[in-house]
Amino acid sequence: MKKLLFIILVVVLLFWFVSSRNLDYKFVISNLIEKDQLQQPGDLKFKAYLLTLVPIAEATIGVPKEEDFKGKQVYHLTATGKNLDYLSKLFNAYAIFDSYMERANFNVLEYKEKIVITGKQDLYREAVYDQKKLTITVAGTSRQIFPNTQDHLSLIANIRRMDLDKAKNIEFNVNTNQKNYIFEGTVEPKDILIKGKTYRIYIVKSTIRRKDKNPYHKSKVDIVLLKNGSDNTPVLIKILAGGFLNSAKLTEIK
Repeated sequence: MKKLLFIILVVVLLFWFVSSRNLDYKFVISNLIEKDQLQQPGDLKFKAYLLTLVPIAEATIGVPKEEDFKGKQVYHLTATGKNLDYLSKLFNAYAIFDSYMERANFNVLEYKEKIVITGKQDLYREAVYDQKKLTITVAGTSRQIFPNTQDHLSLIANIRRMDLDKAKNIEFNVNTNQKNYIFEGTVEPKDILIKGKTYRIYIVKSTIRRKDKNPYHKSKVDIVLLKNGSDNTPVLIKILAGGFLNSAKLTEIK
């Protein structure tokens, strides 16, 4: 009995240790400092954890590229994700996301996503936005949206460019599938000391919910961003949805 209790205690402590490291933004930033990767433009590579404990996927947010898209000057935003190799015996999944955000006003013009999972039909979605007529068109069907509606990638891009020392609150309309959501958050600036140097971070505590206030479509999202030159670099993301807390931490800027 004592041996069993000892094993249970060790397992609990191990889980607590792993979880605390995965949720420790100082540890994440310290790791980037050791790699000498701050204040350099590059793709942001994240590792995602189920229940903040089990690593399940890798994701990359690409460097925005300036392009001409359908006659307009845009930032082409990209992101990819895939399951970790150790899960390949169970299933394989990957996702590709593209967003075209107008440089003149930082509003999204078009959003695309492709999700492939072994044994299931591929999912492809394309959303076209008319920010003047306030419509979104998906699969030939148009719906009304609210002013300055964003997709997931353009939402992150907008937050990264904001002056978060002045923004106490953040609010964005979000829609990628004809349902209108609202992203509402508060900003807490904070100075932290790592290896004798002070770094500025911003803790954004937010809620994403349906505009119609449907209680079954609501999530809490906490984002820790590091002031990194002219960029607010996301280093830690926590998502509470359906009663489960999952997380993603920045592991590399490359």
